Amino acid sequence: MKFLQTDVTHPLKWLATLTTEPLVLGSNPGEDTDVYKCIGPSRHEVTLNSRRASNSLVRLVEEEERWETPDPPGCSPSKTRPRKISLREDRLLLSNRKLNSSQILKQWTLTSNVSVCPRTVRGRLLEIGLRGCKALPKPLLTEFQRKTRLTWAREHSLWTIKYLEKVIVSDESQFCISGNQSSAYVRRRTHEEFSPQCLKPTVKYPT
Repeated sequence: MKFLQTDVTHPLKWLATLTTEPLVLGSNPGEDTDVYKCIGPSRHEVTLNSRRASNSLVRLVEEEERWETPDPPGCSPSKTRPRKISLREDRLLLSNRKLNSSQILKQWTLTSNVSVCPRTVRGRLLEIGLRGCKALPKPLLTEFQRKTRLTWAREHSLWTIKYLEKVIVSDESQFCISGNQSSAYVRRRTHEEFSPQCLKPTVKYPT
């Protein structure tokens, strides 16, 4: 394969400025034409200085120069459309994790008069890391009860199987007295699996 002597150091510019000695791809038997697959629309009888090939090369050069050329001094960066969702709406997202996008949108409309679609709400939820997950069912306990259970668990963490076999577990029945006990859907981050606001409280017996 012959290489032409040229002063152009940029490979795309060199290919775009080829106007003499047309190189026909596929004209010689056994010629390796795989290196020209991205230049012409076809591997057979396509010249580098043909109109279709040269236009494609020129567009490649112009696109690359547009991204490589820095902004001139005093030129302000391109302005984007301002967002309709403010920090106030973001705080409403974190206030109740069990609302869906339509319910959140109703709250925004009543409080901040924000006019967006539910898809925008779902996109904002994903941006701040709140993904939809199934809430874990846990007993409805007070702060004092949680501390008491944690203390008991730490005191008996070294119990062996021999001691655990002596424990009698009572057969308790579950009574639904705290609302719907079906699968709850919450919005939470990865590390908020056991956060109190992301759990589904359960009650086994009246207190």
